Amino acid sequence: MLLTYLVVFVLLFSGFTANKEADFLIQKNCKRLSDIPSPMDSEEFLKICIRSLKENPETKKVRNKIDLIVVATNNAISNITNMKRIVEKFIKEKRYKSRLIKKKLEVCLNHYQDGYEWLTSGLNYLKEQDRDMASPDLGMANREVVDCGERFKKGEINPFKKENDEVLYVMTFIPCTISEMADCETSVTGC
Repeated sequence: MLLTYLVVFVLLFSGFTANKEADFLIQKNCKRLSDIPSPMDSEEFLKICIRSLKENPETKKVRNKIDLIVVATNNAISNITNMKRIVEKFIKEKRYKSRLIKKKLEVCLNHYQDGYEWLTSGLNYLKEQDRDMASPDLGMANREVVDCGERFKKGEINPFKKENDEVLYVMTFIPCTISEMADCETSVTGC
């Protein structure tokens, strides 16, 4: 009986410690990311970053920075996949006002597909514990999202501006930049 209590206590304590460790990693990294100048308000960025990572059930397994980058990459993959579906449906239902908008959205779909492939490749490298190979791929995924947003000139109607320029941008920026910051921390010269 005493052994059962001891086992339960150890399991609960290790789960509590793991959650504290994951929370610490999330808070620390999201705060550092929100301090980087971006087109988005730093407080809003911080909220999205923390919420997106904490809401993912995989976060409970986070023990180190690579685990956190994996969770963030999975979030980005999920978001870019959803965005592709939304834009495909929008185009299929012909909700756009002009052929020019349709063409730009089709180009964005190509960017999203490329971004998905870059994220998947980066995730595969992360699973092999190879952050050096993952970082450039994660960076390219973020670049694809930025490229989509840049397709629309100032004043042009972009039906997915908020989704692309805020949500998807943040979701791809998180794994890319945490990975790059980790590279800086482990390099001899720093960044």
